Amino acid sequence: MSNDEEHDLVEAIATANLEAMLPRLATYAEKRMSRVGWFTTSKHETHKMNPKELVDLAIERCLAGKRHWKKSAGYVDLESFLRGVIKSLVSSKKKADGRNPVELDEDGDVDRGDLDAFAKRQTEILAAIESCVSDDDELTAFYLAVLDGPTKREDIAAAVGWDVAKVSRVRNKLQRRLETQHPELFGELKKRRAS
Repeated sequence: MSNDEEHDLVEAIATANLEAMLPRLATYAEKRMSRVGWFTTSKHETHKMNPKELVDLAIERCLAGKRHWKKSAGYVDLESFLRGVIKSLVSSKKKADGRNPVELDEDGDVDRGDLDAFAKRQTEILAAIESCVSDDDELTAFYLAVLDGPTKREDIAAAVGWDVAKVSRVRNKLQRRLETQHPELFGELKKRRAS
């Protein structure tokens, strides 16, 4: 079997026992969301997405071809693969939230319009990155490693088993793709490197 061979996600989802699987995935999503602070101990939502919506988003990404289940990846079944997608989505959104804190007004409240604009921009950025890495195994490995936490080149290299020079090459490749394919979102990267 080739390392590039993939499961057909559309067929796998269409033939899965979703009635049994979805409640388990929602429970898993809630645990992941709790782990990053999106629920308090009383299960009060602190994030606008609820666990069921997160599961739906994971499945939508798979059906849209934005996630790829390589047969060599080691997921034993569709449910374990979807758990990986959910974990990745939570990690990605949490990182984006942390990098771009929303300004508070004088009462300490977030302006709803600012928050919606911020969330929309973050969604656009994440979708752009995912579109740029989806057809390239090295870019995907780099992106998933960053989503899991490491941001220093040495830590990313250790996480994916590369040397630091390869991490730099792959990061630069991703930056060039983002600048070329999504200049409206990433044009400032090129300007910063030029200065």
